[in-house]
Amino acid sequence: MVNGQNLLHLTRRRLPYYRRGIGIIFQDHKLLADRSVADNVALPLVVAGYRGVEIARRVRAALDKVGLLGKERSTPQTLSGGEQQRVGMPARWWRAAAAAGRRADRQLGSRVVA
Repeated sequence: MVNGQNLLHLTRRRLPYYRRGIGIIFQDHKLLADRSVADNVALPLVVAGYRGVEIARRVRAALDKVGLLGKERSTPQTLSGGEQQRVGMPARWWRAAAAAGRRADRQLGSRVVA
């Protein structure tokens, strides 16, 4: 039983859809120790091709949302374990949003081509 749902009653076909609604926070946060909190949060945006002003805006908004806005210049080793977990959360949000966007693009593309 997970979140009120008996997983034994899910079909193999429905299980992947159920899994998409589950978030996992790992204990190994995969943060870059030689970079600031802001740099760690910004890295996925840099890789995704965002530019300076947009990166800065998104990083500040994300750090504010997870309660770390005053810690953007800190390094990961100066943070508590819970704070380190929260540094990694925006990257997971952005990856999930990008994946959802790619799925929507594929669905739209298949309708346009059909």
